Amino acid sequence: MTRHTADTITDDALDALYEQLDAAEESEAQQQLATAREAFATATTRAARAEAALARVRAVPDHPLTQPAPPDHEQVGYVKGWMAASAAYLAALDGEQPAPAPAATDATGHTYLSTGCLHGHHDYCQNHTGKSGSKTPAQCKFCAAPCTCHCHQDGGQP
Repeated sequence: MTRHTADTITDDALDALYEQLDAAEESEAQQQLATAREAFATATTRAARAEAALARVRAVPDHPLTQPAPPDHEQVGYVKGWMAASAAYLAALDGEQPAPAPAATDATGHTYLSTGCLHGHHDYCQNHTGKSGSKTPAQCKFCAAPCTCHCHQDGGQP
């Protein structure tokens, strides 16, 4: 390729250089447009996923956690209720549909999470025999509120 100076370039050579410049600019513009379209498509997909996650979180049943904290002797159940609500919100964000609020929990005002489920021993919570003998699976022994753990929502094992 011959390098021209302002004194040696011909009109045809100058026109050819401008055509090459226009083609390069058009190619760069097309690449940038393609990149922008790809970024827009990705952002649109992410926004749709975020909207769906928010809809699932908004559908989590109300828990009695919006009420003032109970007296100290009732704090354990209250803290477990917070843990169950947090687990429900996290599950909703991860894509799981929230389960409806258990009827017994609504009736008693008590949000119950089994200690077995709290520590990941879902099989213990669902058994009819505990460390102290027979028990009702997945249910508070004082007021019959159901365990709010996700492992009980379908009636099966986790």
